[in-house]
Amino acid sequence: MFKGLCLCYTIIIITYFSVSISGYWAFGNRAHGIIFSNFNLDGGRAMPKWFLVMSNFFIILQTFSVAVACLQPTNQLLEKIFADVKKKQYSSRNVIPRIISRSVVAIFATFIAAMLPFFRDIIGLIGAFGVLPLVFVMPIVMHT
Repeated sequence: MFKGLCLCYTIIIITYFSVSISGYWAFGNRAHGIIFSNFNLDGGRAMPKWFLVMSNFFIILQTFSVAVACLQPTNQLLEKIFADVKKKQYSSRNVIPRIISRSVVAIFATFIAAMLPFFRDIIGLIGAFGVLPLVFVMPIVMHT
């Protein structure tokens, strides 16, 4: 497990540092916090539209996966309240409230986060100190 943890951190460090070093090399200290803002040239984009759409799709996909992992304790609590234990797990009586409750929680969390005026800075801080250990360290520790 320790080798797997070292591999995870090595891959993360290599990918994050390669992006940050190449971004600083290309833009210096004038780089914007959002990477796509660096590619705007005089009101136009310097990248193809399909690349921007594909990148935004992958960002949304990653956000959903992190929301599934990090909101799991809240989802378990809501399932205890709304689920019917006498029915099967995948019956419509249990699946429909699960979809509704998880969607409402994700929408509420997104709404609160979007209201923060310093959202970009706080998400970077939470990502650096909260999400990384939660996603990579805790599963390995809990598995052993």
